[in-house]
Amino acid sequence: MLFLHGIGGHSGQWSPIADGLTTRATTLCWDARNYGGSHGPTVAGMADFADDLLALLDLLDLERVIAVGHSMGGRILIEAACRAPERFAGLVLSGAQAAHLAHMTEAEREIYLGRRRAMFDGETVTPEIAARVADSVLAPDAPEAARTALSADFQALRRDGYLSALNGSIGWDRRGDLPALTMPVALVTGTHDSVCPPSESRAIAEALPDARLTLLDGIGHMPQLEAPEACIRLIDDFLARHASGASTTDLSGKAP
Repeated sequence: MLFLHGIGGHSGQWSPIADGLTTRATTLCWDARNYGGSHGPTVAGMADFADDLLALLDLLDLERVIAVGHSMGGRILIEAACRAPERFAGLVLSGAQAAHLAHMTEAEREIYLGRRRAMFDGETVTPEIAARVADSVLAPDAPEAARTALSADFQALRRDGYLSALNGSIGWDRRGDLPALTMPVALVTGTHDSVCPPSESRAIAEALPDARLTLLDGIGHMPQLEAPEACIRLIDDFLARHASGASTTDLSGKAP
């Protein structure tokens, strides 16, 4: 089982969840290109991330997997599943969207990007801005530990990775391709998610042939930090129902 982080994250955000599921499946958490410990050419769009993911499956000799994607990680999974649906036995999409700011004009997109560039003081995000961004995506009463951890994650963002991923996301739109994705899909969204409101998750669930939506009451955009136990239960239930469709390849010595 693979776990993919969001645009402001890294593999460690999913590690506690993945560790809680090891009795059910072999779990791997990735760093997207130019995030965390991953390095490579600048990405031009979601297709580059999807190609990376499919190349990783090939490297590990994984014919079919169940994958979990948060926010941008969910966009990557949707893109990869549209390109190679046979590689996925099931998807779990957390706070994910099937289109990202596709409604914006070019001028509006440039304003949006300018605001995100302004987060950085040189190559780093200041503690004050990191805390402000964390507050904007978490529920008002999110645990202080989640607020502290997310603020630290934003401070550790790599400018090149974040901005290229942002550029590559804006305008991406796979809404019209959702009906062709026939694998089982679980969607999870916080009722206080300001980035991916429940209405967007409902629209995805309605467009997919085999989807189930779970709303987490009082949770914002980061359920893996705000409600880890609920995430473990939800994913464990999904695995219990669909793990038989995934590959059983021995990954000993293969994980990069």
